[in-house]
This record gives sequence, C-alpha cells and structure tokens, in this order.
Amino acid sequence: MGRVISLTYPGGNRVNYSYAVNGDLASMTVTINGVSRSVLTGIKQFPGGPVDEWTYGNGLKRNLSYDQSYRLTGISTPGV
Repeated sequence: MGRVISLTYPGGNRVNYSYAVNGDLASMTVTINGVSRSVLTGIKQFPGGPVDEWTYGNGLKRNLSYDQSYRLTGISTPGV
C-alpha cells in the first residue's frame, strides 16, 4: 500500500509504524540510543473517517468526539 514503516533520522533515532489490516495506522514505536519505547498504540479510526482514540506510551488514553459531519466536538484524556 506504499505505507511508511520506518523512518531513521541522521542521528540514528528511528520511528517504526505498524498498520491494521485495513491500512490504518495502528501504533508507533521510537528507538532512541538503542532503546525502543511505545509512543502510541491502539489507534482506532471511524470507517473512512478520522481517528477516534489512541493510547499513549504512558498508558493514558485519548478519546476524540465528532458530530455527524466528523467535525471535532471534544477531546478527553481520562485520568488527567
């Protein structure tokens, strides 16, 4: 599908992307000085629409709300 799966910066740090079966971005991991860390996981999108939610590497979950025209109506991060 022509998706970027990895991006390496001149200093050697790397960002890896993984995708769901339908091609949507599913997670992002960074590797800095040889240590890999999850940045985003559980990225979910509405079919054919915008991102609905994701989980940060620290475990906090971000939720986005939209109206019927997919206009953003709210952002929440429970626990913050």
